Amino acid sequence: MSAANTDATPGSAASLTPDPAEPEAAESLRWIRCHLCDKSRTKKFYTAWALQKHLRREHCGEEDANLSLEDLGTKYELPISLKQDGFRRSSHGHPSRGDH
Repeated sequence: MSAANTDATPGSAASLTPDPAEPEAAESLRWIRCHLCDKSRTKKFYTAWALQKHLRREHCGEEDANLSLEDLGTKYELPISLKQDGFRRSSHGHPSRGDH
C-alpha cells in the first residue's frame, strides 16, 4: 500500500515516484473529464489510467479491449489531450481548474 505524495514539493523524487498500480503515474496526475459521461449530464473526472479503464468498462465494446487511451479517444471522437487539459490534481486530491 503506497501513501499519496501530496506533501512532496514539485519536482522532488518523491512526487515523481511511479505507483506500480498505474503504469503511467507521472502522466496520470492530470484529471481528464469523460465527455461521454458529460452527454448524460454526469461530469466525472479521471486520471489518464483510470479514464482508459472507465472507457473500456462503461462505453466500449469487447473489440476495444486492447486500444490505447489515444486510440479510444480517436475512435469515439473524444477531445482527450493530456498536455492541454486544464484540470490538475489540487493539494487535496480533487480536480481543480488550472490557471490557463
